[in-house]
Amino acid sequence: MTPSNDTIDTLLARRAQLREWLAAGQYDDLDALLEAAALRWLDSDGESHGYRWMLDVISDPQRAPADNLARVRAWRDARPASYHAHLAHGNQWESIAGLIRSSNTADYVNDAQWAGAMMARDHAVAAFLHAMALHERPVVAVQRTMRVCAYLGEPDWLADLLEHGVAASHDGLQASWAPDVWEQALRLLDERSGMGLAELPASRPEGLPPRTPQDKDDPKTYWLRTSLALRPNDLSALISYLYFLYPRWNGSHADMQAFIDGPVCAGLTDAQREELRFYKELDYLGYPAFYPEVDDDERNAAFCDAFEQWLTLDVSAELQCRALCHYANFQTARARREDDDGDVHWNAGLLQHAYALLTRACAVAPANIDLADDAYPGVLFTLQACVWFQGMPDAQRLFPLVLTRGAHWGDDVEAVLLAAVGSKFGLFGLQVDELDTQALLERGFALDGKDRAFNLAQLGRNLWGDVSPEAALFLWQEGARRQRADALMSLSELYAGKIDANYPGIDKAAARNFLTQAAEAGDLIARNNLAYAAIDEGRDIAAHEYQTYRGWLENNWRVADRGSRMEAMAARNLSWLMLMHSGSEEDQRAALDSVLPWLWNQDHDGDRETAARSYAIAFMEGRGCEANAYLAHVWIARALALSPDNEYLQRLSAEINDAGGWFGGWRLRRRLARDRADMDERVRELTFAGDDGEGDGGSGSAANAG
Repeated sequence: MTPSNDTIDTLLARRAQLREWLAAGQYDDLDALLEAAALRWLDSDGESHGYRWMLDVISDPQRAPADNLARVRAWRDARPASYHAHLAHGNQWESIAGLIRSSNTADYVNDAQWAGAMMARDHAVAAFLHAMALHERPVVAVQRTMRVCAYLGEPDWLADLLEHGVAASHDGLQASWAPDVWEQALRLLDERSGMGLAELPASRPEGLPPRTPQDKDDPKTYWLRTSLALRPNDLSALISYLYFLYPRWNGSHADMQAFIDGPVCAGLTDAQREELRFYKELDYLGYPAFYPEVDDDERNAAFCDAFEQWLTLDVSAELQCRALCHYANFQTARARREDDDGDVHWNAGLLQHAYALLTRACAVAPANIDLADDAYPGVLFTLQACVWFQGMPDAQRLFPLVLTRGAHWGDDVEAVLLAAVGSKFGLFGLQVDELDTQALLERGFALDGKDRAFNLAQLGRNLWGDVSPEAALFLWQEGARRQRADALMSLSELYAGKIDANYPGIDKAAARNFLTQAAEAGDLIARNNLAYAAIDEGRDIAAHEYQTYRGWLENNWRVADRGSRMEAMAARNLSWLMLMHSGSEEDQRAALDSVLPWLWNQDHDGDRETAARSYAIAFMEGRGCEANAYLAHVWIARALALSPDNEYLQRLSAEINDAGGWFGGWRLRRRLARDRADMDERVRELTFAGDDGEGDGGSGSAANAG
């Protein structure tokens, strides 16, 4: 691929023009620009900011996915013969499929997300098939079909259409999911797109080659073969295919090397083959190296050797820059050590090496790339560790270089907000008012609303402790003016004395006020803390408060990262709120049937103990169920097995089994026997689902229902 010589200003103007034409309905201008770029790309090695880049940036990621979809659909509907319109339509659906599936690892993606993503995939594939019928060399449409089908599986209807000419139908996909999952998936699809199921094509595009029997088990190879027939030795297609040979896609590094050395890549130049080797090594070095084991010297030495070998590849300056950034990020992550007291210490030697690597990266980086982009990982993290936390001088002025580029592109929230703060206070090598601070703040906080990975609270804490409390307070106040939940939460913690015990403005009333505002703005921690505080007070909770807290906790449980402690704490507090403060048989039953089973099935002993204790109380007092002495006895035994020294559980056990109280002696045995015989199917399933037989305690694998 030929690097583009265009300046950042030129590229930004081109991106803005594409989006303006799309918004204004200037479809003829749009098609003319894209067609010229497509023709240049088809008969060349391509360029870094050419046709494919234009297709990718035509939709604005700061707009809602449904809004972007509506714009490209309007283009497609107005110009049904436009190859580029159908491609852009398919691209947007591919993006929506990724959003529905989420970026979580497969273990944390639920069935409704998988099904919803596949529904969006079908939209994308249908759009790409329409595009294939409109162009003599529909290379990009073929490649995007390969990519989305490798990512989410090729739909059965597509195989039937291509192999047998059978009209496409959603019946097969619907039959593969339970009815409730299907309905949830349709809701997810509607939330992200405002659309229902795709209108599937009735016939295959002309010109597609026939499939071989082997293609049934490996359809991505069919699409690669088709793409290379249209554009031989297409490196972009080969790189996309190579990605799906990674071990996480059931491939291996041996498979990847065999592919690079095999007949499909035989026509490549040495430089092109080196680029494929770069991406092969990226799998080994790009992800595991983000999380090095600090004390594993042997493994870390092996990684360093691999990084050094990676840097010897004869690849473009842009790829050299990427490799150097990955290496610097690895060394920075290694340099951080947290002791038993939670204090963080930094290895100065490793940070010096990281800074040297980053210096090399900035020296070779093309002038028009955004070094804050995800393709160049950890650049700001490394600079903060070196300059802020370790106090190293920024001798090569890397901070202002990275921030001015990031501010110019305006795509990375952290770079944009740091540039704003730097320009406001003359920090990070920037002069006071060197940049348009207000414009950057507006852009940065608009980005903040879209980027869940960005942590404004932590950035502010880092500024407060290592750079400038004034800058941190300014950033939080600007966020609070825009009702940013994390900024409001940070101000609450500041005024509560949790960030700096010596802060002269500590004010408990202000802290509570900002905490309430943060909760109302959607901050998960604030919502959890306020709900927990109300529960912990032990007072009666008014009906309107109960509904507010329940709504907050249900939302936290639904949107918190899968497997996080926030998810579990939301479930703990929600179950107790519904069980003890609802006054509603329906809500109590929901706690027993839905929330507590989820807690019981977690790996964390504290979550399981909460579930067991709550079930014991529910069966003792008849909350959401008929009182049942036997089941209360079983569940308190399970809770004590998890926390045998817990005094509260010991008192609760004594209350449940008290000879002078609820049970005792022969009366206890009679009551247990009677209630054991009187269990209905619901409570039996809640307590003993998955057990080989009923027992009086132990770990049990109960409560799978709900």
